[in-house]
Amino acid sequence: MYYYKEIGIARDLGLTNGIDGTKFHPEASITREDMFVLACRVMQQQGLVKTEGDPGVLNQFTDNAGISQYAKEAIAALVSMDLVKGSRNMIKPKVIATRAETAVFIYRLLSLL
Repeated sequence: MYYYKEIGIARDLGLTNGIDGTKFHPEASITREDMFVLACRVMQQQGLVKTEGDPGVLNQFTDNAGISQYAKEAIAALVSMDLVKGSRNMIKPKVIATRAETAVFIYRLLSLL
C-alpha cells in the first residue's frame, strides 16, 4: 500500500484512529462528520483551533441528534468558526462528503491561512 507510511504518521500524531480504533479503509468514502473531525484535529495541532466548540451551537441544525458523540465538539468548533454552515438547517453528518462539498470546505479552511 503506497499510503501505509502516511496513515501511520496520521495515527501517531493522533489525527485518526481508524475504524473502530483498529482498521483503516483509505479507499472508502468519508462521511461529512469524519471529514470535519479530521480537519479539526489537524487545525488543533497547528494551533488554528484553540478550544473545543460548544455543542449548543449544533441545536440550530435539525439533524443534530444524528451527529456522533465523538464528532460533536469538533463540528461545533467548525460551526463557531463559520467554516461549516450546513445545508437547509442540516449538517448531514452521516452523508458521504461530495467533491463539491469538500472543495467548498477546503476553500473555507484556506481562508484561515
